[in-house]
Amino acid sequence: MKKFYSLLFLFIILAGVFLGEYLILYPDGYSLKGDNLEKTGMDVRLEVMDGIVLDSFQSYPMPQNIDFYGKEAFSRKGTLDRLIGGEIKWMSEDGTVKEYTLISSSPVLLKSDFGIFEPVDGVPVFDNIYERKESYLDMRFLDKSAAFNYSYLFTGLTGYVNYDFLIDGKETVDIFGNLYITNKSGKKISTDNLVLFSGDVNSVSNYGGGFSNVARSAMMYDESAVYSKSTSPSSVENYKLYDMGGGYAFEEDKTGVFGFYSSRTEYEKIFMFDGYYGGGSGEFTPLVQTVFIEELPREIPAGKARLYTNFKNTRVFLGEDYVSNKSSGDSLELDMGKSSDVLGKYELLSSKTVGQIIYQSYRFTLKNLSEEHKNVRFKTSIPRDAKVTVHGVEYLRPQAGEMVIPMEIDGSREIEVDFEIQYSR
Repeated sequence: MKKFYSLLFLFIILAGVFLGEYLILYPDGYSLKGDNLEKTGMDVRLEVMDGIVLDSFQSYPMPQNIDFYGKEAFSRKGTLDRLIGGEIKWMSEDGTVKEYTLISSSPVLLKSDFGIFEPVDGVPVFDNIYERKESYLDMRFLDKSAAFNYSYLFTGLTGYVNYDFLIDGKETVDIFGNLYITNKSGKKISTDNLVLFSGDVNSVSNYGGGFSNVARSAMMYDESAVYSKSTSPSSVENYKLYDMGGGYAFEEDKTGVFGFYSSRTEYEKIFMFDGYYGGGSGEFTPLVQTVFIEELPREIPAGKARLYTNFKNTRVFLGEDYVSNKSSGDSLELDMGKSSDVLGKYELLSSKTVGQIIYQSYRFTLKNLSEEHKNVRFKTSIPRDAKVTVHGVEYLRPQAGEMVIPMEIDGSREIEVDFEIQYSR
């Protein structure tokens, strides 16, 4: 519960950032709705979303009393319950209609001049039916101020991100991001202030009243979107809020597509080989084609990325990968698929143990069957305490348990790189 109350505390802070109606979209489950409203008295009825997480409701000032009334479809028993003690019309199978006093709804007991009885046939005839079409809160305030602000979580509005990466085969890539919003809340939702939330918010696994909580992942939206309505983000408690403007209408049971990101940046085409110490298969295998962006200028949220290129005025699909949440300045690698033109072979040449030390020598053989120059990165795991010696080329050690050898190879060439490691067993 500690995490949940921390979450609510954050929502209270967020509610104070906006001056009017707003809708904050969180990934994979929750949305936060809020507004500032005028009130003419101490009693207020507030229409709310059917999927409200009731114990997340916050208001300032806080009402003394809150009664929740959920949406209800027509119910014969519910309508009869509200008529107990009053007069009701009953239609028999022969079509005659008479009035009786309703004594009980289950079982149905009627009272006539001759006494109380249970009808053996027929149906009730209602002048009106009971049906609550909206969910609402009835609230009583002690504070006599003319206004109050509120916020609450609700479920049923979800979103996810897709990216299209269009590479030109040279040095630049065009990136287009779309936000897909699906409305399963039971009603149309409109907002004049859509806000996208950036960050991982702690939450507990479930709430009372049958509301489930789906695990969150961060959504980080780019404030420099070319064709979106977004502006620079606000910072709240080290989270970022991206104002996407207004005029949004999410129709019930439909998915809307909204472009929020467009940029062009430089990239490098790299062929990747991933290995593990202890040796590979000793056979040539295709390398993975990777689009490598060294430094992202903006933050982007997690989502699926599809890669395309133009070929003879036709857009060709090259592959897809998953983009994790990335901060500004992070690098990005997108795997397209394997290339039959660039092959690699990873071999353990020798291994011996002297006392507590293991000595191993390896060879990586790179073969380029194409006519074009290629950039390659050989990456392998190594023991964290390993001492490394690489012959003839530079290497990188981005972390203790990993070694990377950047390589270049001309067309129709084959090259070998040998290295040794020694580590304690």
